[in-house]
Amino acid sequence: MQKVWTGDVVVPVTSGLTVGLVVKDYQDLSGNTGADDSSHSMPINPNLGDHASG
Repeated sequence: MQKVWTGDVVVPVTSGLTVGLVVKDYQDLSGNTGADDSSHSMPINPNLGDHASG
C-alpha cells in the first residue's frame, strides 16, 4: 500500500525546471513530528493555455 501526501505548494517565479522542496511541520498518525527534509527537488511541469481576454 503506497502512502501519498497531498497538499498545496507555493512556488516563487523561476526560470528553472525544478525548485527546492522542503517538507516540514508534519506529524504521522501516531503524533510523531518529522524532521525538516530539504534533500529533494520538485520538477515543474508548466501548463500553457490560450485564454481570451476581454
